[in-house]
Amino acid sequence: MLTLVHVSRRPSATRCDASRQAARVRSGVALCLTVGALAAAPVLLGAQRAPDRVLTRAGDVGPDGPLPADQGLPGLWYRLQKLRTTASVLYTAGHPDDEEAGVLTLLGRGMGVRTALLTLNRGEGGANAMGPELFDGLGLVRTEELRRSGRYYGLDDQYFTTAVDYGYSKTLDEAMRSWDRDALLADMVRVIRLNRPTVVISRWHGSARDGHGHHQAAGVLTVEAVRAAADPNRFREQVTNEGLRPWRVRRLYRGRLTDDESHDAELDPHRVDPWLQQTFQSFGAYGLSLQRSQTAGRIRAARPPLRPARYELVDAFDGAEIQERQGPEPAGATSSETRPSPFDGLDTSLSGVGLLTGETVPPEVLHSLEEAEAAVEDAFTAFGPSRLGSVARHVAGALAHLRAARRGLAADSEADFVLAVEERQAADALAAAAGLTVRASAPSRPRRVSVPTRRPDPPFPASRSTCT
Repeated sequence: MLTLVHVSRRPSATRCDASRQAARVRSGVALCLTVGALAAAPVLLGAQRAPDRVLTRAGDVGPDGPLPADQGLPGLWYRLQKLRTTASVLYTAGHPDDEEAGVLTLLGRGMGVRTALLTLNRGEGGANAMGPELFDGLGLVRTEELRRSGRYYGLDDQYFTTAVDYGYSKTLDEAMRSWDRDALLADMVRVIRLNRPTVVISRWHGSARDGHGHHQAAGVLTVEAVRAAADPNRFREQVTNEGLRPWRVRRLYRGRLTDDESHDAELDPHRVDPWLQQTFQSFGAYGLSLQRSQTAGRIRAARPPLRPARYELVDAFDGAEIQERQGPEPAGATSSETRPSPFDGLDTSLSGVGLLTGETVPPEVLHSLEEAEAAVEDAFTAFGPSRLGSVARHVAGALAHLRAARRGLAADSEADFVLAVEERQAADALAAAAGLTVRASAPSRPRRVSVPTRRPDPPFPASRSTCT
């Protein structure tokens, strides 16, 4: 039994005419259908219970509640964007605060990409600009700081490995001697197999240009981990004991290019987002400034010239093989085909999921996905503060078509994994469109669930309903 309480701010009338009463009954049914659809959303990766060192998962908001940018119309817009693409990125870095804040914000908020951050260690060996905590205590501080930053970036997932920051390392060799390389590589492979990203972007190049030995190690091990994750014979215990499956990343890029080197992809975080009313770089920079043990609260403002972030393509999956590149070429030389974004040439549409995963999709599944795409576009067409009920109905339709598509796929197919993510995102968008916030508490016995609306003018009239 699920009891829904939808509270009105207006005093209840002593009399209601038949039409108003009928409207309330219809609204109660609509609310039940909406929440029923949300309740049926699956918990992802239930069969993949691995010690994956997860910091946060999609939907986690922490004790502070959601950011203003994730509520109301802006929050709904960002959620709808995720339904237009199946693209996903795993971004790797060495320490907390290594990440390119503007790039992650552009991916997560501007492009609708499912975005995850993998940080090798928790920064225990660094300095503390704000307090006395050092070593393990500082690691706890920096972990929480990174979680707060990730909310501004719009991250879906955050991960760590078991590596410990022992202090400044001058060389790659020193870092590799100080860490258990195989254990660290196993951690990274586990995260890739769990998260299953379309693209991996390494913050670091994996060479002496990165400076810190931990940065170099992050760059080197990212390449190794991407290749090992696709090999069923590498870290086989993850497959046999942990229920994970090998995963072949479609593209692997690395950054830290110099000005005299060509590049294969770029991301420009310096454009203005109308919802944020500032650039993605500025919004992300504020999030980065929350890592105050390192920034002392100072915002790292972008300085002219404002250039896009540029990346070199290291590996590309093209139907049957990984195409390896030998490195960047000097500026002015004939370079390989330049890609304006890391996803250029990859079909990241809902109906293109089979092309993305390399699997054959049955015609009836393809039809359902095309219907889901049409419903998503209808939701964008209807988008507006006075038409949220219409948006909710279109999103509910997209959710139904996604579920129909999944019923036509094998549960262990890669396409089903991708669509399970989209189903969860559609349920999240539906909750936002309907103005629902669900809080549940069940310490060992059944509990009543309150479902209040947070929007001043909800799409459904006020009602109190009970759904079973």
